[in-house]
Formats: sequence, structure tokens, C-alpha cells
Amino acid sequence: MQNFMGMDGFIWFTGVVEDRNDPSKLGRVRVRCVGHHTDDKSKIPTADLPWAHVMHPVTDPSMNGMGNTPSFMVEGTWVVGFFMDAEDKQQPVIIGTLPGVPDESPNTSKGNLPQISYNEIYKSKLFPKPKKPVTQISAPRNLSSTTPNNNQQPVDKRFVDLRGAIAKQFNDSQANINKLYSNITPRTLEDFFASNYGYLGDDYDTLISGLTDFFDDIANINDFKRVGNFDSRLDLVVDALTMYIEDFQGNIQERQDKIQSNVSESAFKNSRGYASLTNVLYGLALYAAAVLYLMIFKVEINLRRIPPAIKRDED
Repeated sequence: MQNFMGMDGFIWFTGVVEDRNDPSKLGRVRVRCVGHHTDDKSKIPTADLPWAHVMHPVTDPSMNGMGNTPSFMVEGTWVVGFFMDAEDKQQPVIIGTLPGVPDESPNTSKGNLPQISYNEIYKSKLFPKPKKPVTQISAPRNLSSTTPNNNQQPVDKRFVDLRGAIAKQFNDSQANINKLYSNITPRTLEDFFASNYGYLGDDYDTLISGLTDFFDDIANINDFKRVGNFDSRLDLVVDALTMYIEDFQGNIQERQDKIQSNVSESAFKNSRGYASLTNVLYGLALYAAAVLYLMIFKVEINLRRIPPAIKRDED
């Protein structure tokens, strides 16, 4: 008997879905089966692949007007199944999908932090903003000069550059420059940032260079220079510096949240994928066992028919 499943052997396949637009709306898909179809589409186009039925669970009646006919496979989904017509290989049936195992680990690279620039948000927060004249920079900012320590190492040049960039907001008069240099030194800047933000690691360098670029970029903006009082202007500049640092820390937190999200998503996909693979293999094992049982049962029935047949022939 030909074209009868179970009598002509049992041929498995794995393959990839190439078309899911079933004209009969039965949820069928076209599958290019590994080893059975060439991967050269010029020899076997997608349109020449046979439509594969999708096996549904026993909880689905699979009758007209009842149950679910669409499948949720898409082009690129890997599947496993068998051919109902065995060697003819024109009646494929899909019994499950194979989960994709990620080729790469989740993206945990830090990447580049967004550039922070002086914009209308900064301007609206800083101006207009009434300032009370003060005689010197408030101590909590820790940017004012301190007594030099003869045992200290040479100051990092980056903080010389940072003070130079900040000084461009005071270059409208030599008196303001002198006041700035007497209140803020590269050493105090270095001590302040090292003690408060040294924990940032690699991002520490980015913070310092970013702040220098920030103040260089606003060198020709006169918003700060319109404030005539030196102490009030310096207070505003420090406010801008503080806002920059807060935004910088916010960007770091967003980056960390994204990395954590990538790790969690990857772990979820892996766990779901391996669980699906286990279910598929378990289903295949049960199906194979059922087929084997039916074949043994069929053989046993045939064996039972042999003695009566022999006896009839003898009679």
C-alpha cells in the first residue's frame, strides 16, 4: 500500500519557513527542508516548495468554523516535522518549532554616552534667576582655593584645560580673570572631582573632557557675561556645571538600565528557548513511541493471522 503513513517508512525533516501566505487560509507554510531541498533558490524557488500543514494540539478541534487555523510562525522560523507520503515528500506536516539559540551574548558594551550641550532647558533654569551678591564662593562647592601641599603630585593638565574653558565666561575684563584664578585653581578642581566622582572609573575621563567641551562650546554665548557681579556670575557658572554633572549621571544610569534590560531579555529568551526545545524533543519522543507502538501492534496482528492461514492451506 502506497502513500499510507506508517507503511512506507517514516521520514523526518527540519527546515526553515519561507512563506506563510497560505491562499487557502489554513495556516499552512512553505518550508525548505534541510537535505531534501537545495538551498539554491534558482533551482527550487520558494513557490515550488510544497505547503506544509501544521499539527495542532488535541485541545483544538481542527474543524471548519471551530478552533484556530492560523499559525504564529514567520519567515525564518525553524521547524521539525515529517512527510505523510514518505518518499514522495510532497505532504509535509510540522509538529513543532525549534528555538533559536542566540549566537551572541547580550550587548553589555558601555558605548558612547550622549553629548550634553547648553540648550534652552539650561537657559530657562539659570536665567532669569535672582542672585544675592556674595563675597566669595560658598564652601560646599569645594571649588575655592586651598592651601597648597608641597608633597602633592603635579596637577593633571586636564584640569588646567577645564579652568581655561570656564575662564572664557570671565574674559570680559582682566579683573574678573584675576578673581577667577585666585578663587579656582586646577588643583582645587582636581581635588573636587577626584573626591566626588573618582568612582566613575572610565566615565570619569569622559566627564572631565565633556565638561571642558561644554564650556568651550558656550564661550561665545553672552548669557553669563550679562551678569555683571563676579560672584553672582561664578555662582551661575557653577550651577551650570552642577546641572551638567547631574545630566551626565542620568545618562550613565540610563545606560546601566539598558544593559540590565539586555541581560534580562537575553536570559528570558534563552530560558524560553531551551524550555521550548525540551518540549519539542519530548513531543517527538512521544510521537516516535506512538508510531513504534502502532507498527509493533500491526506486526503482532499480522503474526496472529499466519497460523490460521497456514491451517486453512493445509485443510
